[in-house]
Amino acid sequence: MTNENLNKNPLDALGVRVSSNPFFFASMLAAYQERHGLDDDGLAALLGCSLDVLTDLRLCRRPGAAAPRWTVEEDIARIAGHFSIDAAALHSLTVTADGTLRPAAPLAARHSS
Repeated sequence: MTNENLNKNPLDALGVRVSSNPFFFASMLAAYQERHGLDDDGLAALLGCSLDVLTDLRLCRRPGAAAPRWTVEEDIARIAGHFSIDAAALHSLTVTADGTLRPAAPLAARHSS
């Protein structure tokens, strides 16, 4: 998260503060931004959301943090649905940022076994 956006939403400062805490999605988003050289506008464009929604995403629990209650995929689907973000884009970002997650199999493949 860049400092130029801190004056837009009072929660932005909190999003910056938790970006080093692996419990929050902010840590994954910050890792992805750093790895790909994206500012907040670029990340929001990639996800198809506003900067305010990006702030709210940062404050979400990191996908998979509620395991075994919910899987990473279930967390991503819930987050994507709540914020009206493309779940495939959010999953791709999460897999890339984490580095230990594997891409999910297409739903049809998972339900055919």
